[in-house]
Amino acid sequence: MQPVIVLLVSPILFRESITLRKIACVVVALFGMMLVSGIMSPSDTVQGVGNTKGVLLGLGAAALYAAVVLLNKKIVGVPVYEKTIVQLLSASISLIPYMLLHGALHTYELKSIQLILLIAVGILHTGIAYALYFSSVEHLPVQTAALFSYIDPVTAVLLSALFLHEAMTPAGMIGSVMIIGALLFLN
Repeated sequence: MQPVIVLLVSPILFRESITLRKIACVVVALFGMMLVSGIMSPSDTVQGVGNTKGVLLGLGAAALYAAVVLLNKKIVGVPVYEKTIVQLLSASISLIPYMLLHGALHTYELKSIQLILLIAVGILHTGIAYALYFSSVEHLPVQTAALFSYIDPVTAVLLSALFLHEAMTPAGMIGSVMIIGALLFLN
C-alpha cells in the first residue's frame, strides 16, 4: 500500500501530477502484489480476530514506510549517507526499550558468528541497500520510486525459487509479470 499512499500524497507535497497512466500502473502492480503475496489463495481464507489486527498493523507499516520515502524526498541539502545513518541508528535505538520491556536482551546470547552475520546484514543488506534506494529517490519522481518498491517481493519470490527451490505458484508468476509490466509501462 505504500506506493498508493505516496501516489495520493505526492501531488500535495511535490506538485507531481497523477495521470491515468500512473493510476493504472499502481492498480496493476497492486493486484500483482496481491497475487505474489498469496493473500488471495484459498488456503488463506481462515477468518479470525488476528486478521483485523494484522491488516491494521500492515497499513500502519505502509503509512510509516510512505512517510520515510516522502521525508527522504522532502529533506534536501543533507547527504544521503548521513540521512541513512541517522535513520537506521534512530530505528535501532527505538528498539531498545521494546527489547528491555519484553526481556529480549536478557535471554538472547550472540555467538561470534551470529554477531558477524548480524553486522553484515545491518551494514550490507540494510544500510547500503537503504542508501542506494534513497540516493535514487533524489533523481526520480517520488511516485516512480515508490512504485519500484514492488520489485522487492518479486525479487524475493524469484530468488527463493532459484536458490531455495521453493515452488513458484502460477499466481506468483502472473503477479510478478504484472508488477514488472506495470513498471515497464510506467517508464
